[in-house]
Amino acid sequence: MTFICYHRENLIEILGEGGYGMTLADIKKGEKFNITHINDDKIRVQALRFGISEGANLLCEEKIPGGPVIVKKRFQEIAIGRNLANNILIELG
Repeated sequence: MTFICYHRENLIEILGEGGYGMTLADIKKGEKFNITHINDDKIRVQALRFGISEGANLLCEEKIPGGPVIVKKRFQEIAIGRNLANNILIELG
């Protein structure tokens, strides 16, 4: 399945509300999640540089109100800006 959209509103329109189509910006502190899709090739390349790819298992370490989402993979913490987080689809688990 291919998505060609770059804004949260478009993702909701295509995928619908609910658990399916959840973005990283929707995550809550302490939740574990898997990345299911990264919408933008440039964002995908940036994420790969940090060892994050589709299928990666991560933990939301912190969520700064109106700011970045801090994710943890093993012993590495990475701050992901809210605009980028809106382009990363996830599922809880």
